[in-house]
Amino acid sequence: MVCDFDYEDFKQAARAYAEECKDHGLDPLIEVSRSGNGAHVWLFFDEPIPASLARSVGIGLLAKASPDSYFSSFDRFFPSQDTLPAKGRGFGNLIALPLAGHHRSEGTTIFVDSDFHPLPDQFEALARTKKATLSELKRIYAALQPDPETSLPQAPTRAELKKLKASGKVHVTHDSHVHVDLSGIDATTRTALRHLGAIANPQFYIKQAQRFSTFGTPRLIVRFDEKDQVLTLDRGTLDDVVDILKTAGYTVTRRGRTPKPRRIDASFAGELRPYQQSAVKQVLKHKSGMLVAPPGTGKTVMACAIIAQRSVPTAVIVPSRELATQWRQALKQFLPEVQIGQYSGAKKKLSGVVDIVTAQSISRNDSKTDFLSSYGHIIVDECHRVGAAGLTNVLAHLNVRFMLGMTATPYRSDGLDKLLPLICGPIRHTVELERPGRRDYVVHDTEFTYDSPYLFWPDLDTALAADEHRNRLIADVITQAAQDKHTVLVLVKRREHLTALNTLLADAPFPVLQLHGGQKASERQAVRKQLATTPHFVLLAMSQVAGEGIDLPALDTLVLAAPVSFRGVVIQQVGRVTRDTDNEENLSATVHDFVDSNVPALAAAFRKRSSTIAKQGFTRIGS
Repeated sequence: MVCDFDYEDFKQAARAYAEECKDHGLDPLIEVSRSGNGAHVWLFFDEPIPASLARSVGIGLLAKASPDSYFSSFDRFFPSQDTLPAKGRGFGNLIALPLAGHHRSEGTTIFVDSDFHPLPDQFEALARTKKATLSELKRIYAALQPDPETSLPQAPTRAELKKLKASGKVHVTHDSHVHVDLSGIDATTRTALRHLGAIANPQFYIKQAQRFSTFGTPRLIVRFDEKDQVLTLDRGTLDDVVDILKTAGYTVTRRGRTPKPRRIDASFAGELRPYQQSAVKQVLKHKSGMLVAPPGTGKTVMACAIIAQRSVPTAVIVPSRELATQWRQALKQFLPEVQIGQYSGAKKKLSGVVDIVTAQSISRNDSKTDFLSSYGHIIVDECHRVGAAGLTNVLAHLNVRFMLGMTATPYRSDGLDKLLPLICGPIRHTVELERPGRRDYVVHDTEFTYDSPYLFWPDLDTALAADEHRNRLIADVITQAAQDKHTVLVLVKRREHLTALNTLLADAPFPVLQLHGGQKASERQAVRKQLATTPHFVLLAMSQVAGEGIDLPALDTLVLAAPVSFRGVVIQQVGRVTRDTDNEENLSATVHDFVDSNVPALAAAFRKRSSTIAKQGFTRIGS
């Protein structure tokens, strides 16, 4: 079995995984991949081993090597599946063997030690590697099994709580968490309170239904702790805790233990629209919670107004450098007298007044996060990202006076929607805005086919990106829209797809610009300046960079060149061309989509996507 690591921290990750294998009595071999930018950690067996068992052990060892979250460089295991279809052809995803001919002379496909120095005798190293037995794997599997999962009785109904007619006082204190004194509380109410900190894990049931290994995937995500008659829950449960206790008949005494933040001078230099004023007013009534607002309704502007009203040191946590740049521009415009700092990558200069912090810079195991406790107000932009393990852990332990989550889509593709209010607080206000203008959803048929008997999405995305006929159709759609004086955003998943489309548009009589993760900060800044001064353009962009958060009011046409299906992603992408604007010439919006009907999985993704787009007020045209 092989564990495949790629990209930035592949050496650190491969080393840690190999050490974990050794700690459990296995004898791994580390190989430098053919590209030289990755590593494979090999395990060998002395007899045929069920793939499900081997993969479960591998996943368990990987989880132990990276306890908070899998390494960002982890790609997959080979074999990549537990079973093969009975009527399928071939063996699914394959991996090239090590010690491959001329690649050895280039220092790749060779075995290395933990410091990534080549082993002196490659074949001797292979020959002396100990092969694991079936009994050893079963022993390791048993040792890696988690503790028995917490089991909870069924949650009582509100009517059942009312029937209790309990009496007595219950003391509730709150800081970064909510602490409930359980002494004197009946069993039924205790069960109701515990359920506030327990989430059914949808990934467990998905894997179970697909007959994949559920090792390392708990059936229940338990976020409460109970010790010495005190129940500790996440910050966002406070309102529900008080409601449950009062419904059961208890008198509740509350005590806050958040430090009082110092004041800052912050004046809002802008004017809010009526719907923005209503949203800000509702948010300010609460110390924590989420503001849900469709793309383009001015979440950043509303946040600036909230910062000015609260006037305490504020950290704004954003998921990307692109959003960090946009936040800096907005803060300068609407809070001109406020000092602005930034904490991201190599740029770590904090003002202690209003600072922009990228989520990645505080989410790794070795990240320094102590500085966040000095703020009185945390704003989490695009807070649907909160489910990521590292960020969740950081935010859950911040003892701050105010916590605000902002998003257009308060749900997650992994189904952990309920985690968002636990960390950020309940939804306090949802902006509902009827925008004027025409919305067209233009669907184009493709002839794309995919012949592999196995569906592996990364391979499918690669095939889509390389399909010449499909790309030419997309380029023709882009060209027609641009020639009709529309401003076009084209979203792709793969860098090679962006390159292919750019090549097809090389001789276009209109500006074609690019935004992708491989650009330096200075290059992105140059592109943004050009976008701001160009009346009509085509922007080819990676969806990870421009699929959410990018603020370009001139955009009126979106081309979905790569298929997506999750409604949260679709809403974010469509939101790039449905922004609130005073420009009457830019009220209409058009989305061009491509249906790959010859591939069932892509046809199913289209059906989900088109349903979501229709609910955004778009009228379908074509196919």
